[in-house]
Amino acid sequence: MITIWSMVSLMSDESNAPQTPDEELVAETAAQESAETPQEAFAAEQAKESEKVEPAPTPEESVEVMRDRWLRAVAELDNFRKRAARDRQAGALRERSNILQSLLPVADNLERAITAQGGASNQWIEGMEAILRQMLDAMAQHGLRPFDAMKEAFDPARHEVITTANLKDKEDGSIVEVVQSGYEMEGLGVIRPAKVIVVRHDS
Repeated sequence: MITIWSMVSLMSDESNAPQTPDEELVAETAAQESAETPQEAFAAEQAKESEKVEPAPTPEESVEVMRDRWLRAVAELDNFRKRAARDRQAGALRERSNILQSLLPVADNLERAITAQGGASNQWIEGMEAILRQMLDAMAQHGLRPFDAMKEAFDPARHEVITTANLKDKEDGSIVEVVQSGYEMEGLGVIRPAKVIVVRHDS
């Protein structure tokens, strides 16, 4: 007859019995599956952090945030308007400059015709001089004016050397003749340098 104590002893022997290879493989696989990798641990920690509910901002904080956004939007709009106005002004100035520059050859030809007469005085010359003055006045109203290169020291930004002259009685580098007038425009500076003859002493 099997007693209770014999059944307990049998169960104890079975639990202490060595595991077979199949049983060991199953146990090892289960342990690996239950083990948590560092990446999984980090992901779990991040998930816990994201689940934390941040406290809602107070009404005062919300008003301050909205006020800051409004001020930024107003400043950006003001800067945009200023940039747009500057761009429009610059574009209009360039367009006006291009139109006026197209008239310069006409003024040049009038100057050459007047100079070719060698100072003679007649109604024809006086008429051309009147036309030239009227044209220069009209261009000046739009900001385009000739500058007197003869009264200036040589500046490569304002003067273009056509040729040189070896004049001992003149200072080296001085301008002795203007072949073509130079023009400058308000807001743009020199738009056409004067073509000049410059003194250069031979060494």
